[in-house]
Amino acid sequence: MIPQEIIEEIRQQADIVEIISEYVPGLRKNGANYKGLSPFSNEKTPSFIVSPQKNIFKDFSTGRGGSVFQFLQDYLNISFPEAVELVGDKIGVKIPRDGTTKAEISKSELMRRALETTAEFYHNNVQNAEIAFNYLQKRGFGEDLIRTFQIGYSPDDWESTYKHLTSKGYESNILEEIGIIKKTKRGSWYDYYKGRLIFPIRNKLGRTVGFGGRSLTKDNSGPKYLNTPQTVLYDKSKILFGLFEAKDEIRNKSSCILVEGYADVVSLYQSGIKNVVASSGTALTSGQLDLLKSYTKKIFLIYDADKAGINAAEKGLEIAIRKGFEVSIVKLPEGEDPDSIVQEHGKATFNNYLNQSLDFVEFKKFVFEWKYGEMGVTHRSELIRSLISLIRGIPDRFQHSHYISRVEIVLGLSELEKKYFFDELQRYEDKSSEIKYVSGLESPIKENSFQKFEILEIEKAILIFLLDKFREFNELVEEFSLSENNFISEDARYLFSIFDNLPRNIDIFDYLDQADEISSDEKNYIFELALLKEDFNQKLADEKSIEVLQSNKFIKDCLNKLKLDIYDKEYNQLLSKLSDDDNSNIMNRLKDISENIENIKLELLE
Repeated sequence: MIPQEIIEEIRQQADIVEIISEYVPGLRKNGANYKGLSPFSNEKTPSFIVSPQKNIFKDFSTGRGGSVFQFLQDYLNISFPEAVELVGDKIGVKIPRDGTTKAEISKSELMRRALETTAEFYHNNVQNAEIAFNYLQKRGFGEDLIRTFQIGYSPDDWESTYKHLTSKGYESNILEEIGIIKKTKRGSWYDYYKGRLIFPIRNKLGRTVGFGGRSLTKDNSGPKYLNTPQTVLYDKSKILFGLFEAKDEIRNKSSCILVEGYADVVSLYQSGIKNVVASSGTALTSGQLDLLKSYTKKIFLIYDADKAGINAAEKGLEIAIRKGFEVSIVKLPEGEDPDSIVQEHGKATFNNYLNQSLDFVEFKKFVFEWKYGEMGVTHRSELIRSLISLIRGIPDRFQHSHYISRVEIVLGLSELEKKYFFDELQRYEDKSSEIKYVSGLESPIKENSFQKFEILEIEKAILIFLLDKFREFNELVEEFSLSENNFISEDARYLFSIFDNLPRNIDIFDYLDQADEISSDEKNYIFELALLKEDFNQKLADEKSIEVLQSNKFIKDCLNKLKLDIYDKEYNQLLSKLSDDDNSNIMNRLKDISENIENIKLELLE
């Protein structure tokens, strides 16, 4: 059994938008929430909502809803513990398993804390180090940018970092394992990044996992950049520098710019181009693309205009295409990089290069011409075969026809070349169609058991308000004398009774995740109510009928409107009972009701 405190830690640290995006591509910002097409139905109009504030999702097409754990349970057809473990693995929180000791978990956490302490130490030094401060000013990096990326400086002596960290209680072996210090042949310790400008490398959750250190002197005894070596927390093939800062902009722009270095990212970000990440000196890897696929399927590859850069772009292009990405390749002038372009020529010039990017057909043609000049028959055949191979690798078969047309246009295929091209591609397509896919898993899409609750709109508004302010539930009940009797419909009364019986001072959505006493239909409807707040706000504001969902006056107005409905109903029923002789009791009650109605209307006008 997974300890409850670990479940809560995972739930609080997990980015629900990020995790669900892995399974629901195309989520788009919609007010405070994210919206996309349901993964549980074949809808054409998006009705799948994810709320990062409430940490829940709601699928209005099927009625499903809940936490990130519930989503994974429904989508992958797995158990609750399996869902918790899966999320834990994604965010780097270890769960005790057979053979895993508490000491091992504690060591991992200690390493994380040491990295954060180191990043803070470097960052605090940067403003006081003249060489670092002058460099940053020269580059035009302002205080906000320095703070956003937590840029720092490692003091230019052998032991300052070591002494600071050991004074905080961190042991030498831990600091060595995370790549902060090294041991000399004589057995003494020295600072690995001595005298360097520091770029903390953070994972997608914003946790520091390593560092990139840039030399600020012309001393040629060391490399221009030093990077954290491979550690248990840092795998350079699975990290993209700047992703934590860029992920929201990548989602909003539906594209990502891939550059090589730290300075490229920071300079572009400073210029206002924020959907940018760096592979930090490594060739683009499958693991790095896996990180990106939950944010976008469109990437711009920017390469150096030399042999190494073009070869790297070719390799990255092939991996990205097989991963299902739409890839554009950006050619920069020789000797230039994104950093130098925005520094010397500005954002507009860089955007012009983006707008002139090549698709992979144009890029492959350029590469062959760059390598061989005017191509002969042999090289042209090789180019056509390489394009056939790339098109075969595109997972979405519907895109094949588009790129076939691009090959015809870009290469100007002869009739003989067309026949060869189509014959080769068709042979592959025919072979692929013979493959039979067998799955041992049941479909994650189950029949919708969602029950529609019959609730008045005004009752719905009150319940939404109570959900939004659930931690104040007791105070609201007391202030407005709330009870089931305030509601007209049976379903609204029943849902209020559920709220009334829940523990106080809890996160209601976390509690519902494991509340066995509440049915799945009831949970689903509660999640739906929680995510209707923005729509309700807009609707009520447009109607200008009552205050929007912002203040306690709102609930008072709603309750008064419900009372009007109740009084109207009673008034009409009493009128139907009046006889010719008139009943004095009924007449008195009708008078009281009329007075109450007038008083409520006056309150609503206040």
